[in-house]
Amino acid sequence: MLMPEFWEKYFKTYDVLNEVVPYQQLIDRIIQEARITDGMTVLDAGVGTGNVPIQMKKAYTHIRIIGIDTAQEGLDRWKTKDAHAESFVHNIQNILPFERNFFDVVVSNNALYTISRDKRTQVVKEFYRVIKPGGTIVIANLKKGFSPFAIYTAHVKTELREKGFIQTTAKIIRMLPETLKMFYYNALIQKEHAFGKFDFFEKGEQRQLLHTAGFQTGDEISVYAHQGLLVVGTK
Repeated sequence: MLMPEFWEKYFKTYDVLNEVVPYQQLIDRIIQEARITDGMTVLDAGVGTGNVPIQMKKAYTHIRIIGIDTAQEGLDRWKTKDAHAESFVHNIQNILPFERNFFDVVVSNNALYTISRDKRTQVVKEFYRVIKPGGTIVIANLKKGFSPFAIYTAHVKTELREKGFIQTTAKIIRMLPETLKMFYYNALIQKEHAFGKFDFFEKGEQRQLLHTAGFQTGDEISVYAHQGLLVVGTK
């Protein structure tokens, strides 16, 4: 099991992903699929360091976003980036402390894979309970066999195409220490998968989860340089 000290170090490094093109595209796609309008209330379940809410607020100024996570370290980092962040520690495997039909939108990015398969249905049923009728859920997770190297390679190719060799090389050098740390931490996470602690998703699995909980869904979408899967549901 990865200890709290791991997550403290992980979240200190995590935000290097904000400079990685496939991660930027993933965040943008989550926000696009959430179908947000001003006045909505949004839950980010597994908010981490707050990257999704921060980008949401840039696009929609009159929304309320509540973020929950098991790791205080991630929430603390979000607070340093947004003093008005509304967050608290909560394990999504437990009953959510919100009334029925409270949220217009629920998003969850790279959180469900940390939960054992036998508990995921109940977690998603709780999401269903707190979403308003007609509301939207967007879930994205890494797929089984994902490759951090494939994500990084896609990033470098895009940077080379858009910014050229000199700027891209300079950025690679600047990001190198944090990038190497991120590769190392991801290797530890994949090791947890090998030992059965984390369980990444097969294609179609998230869609079936949402169906079982009562959501109507569309097709699963390949994201994150084809290393992740995203599905949208409607209550």
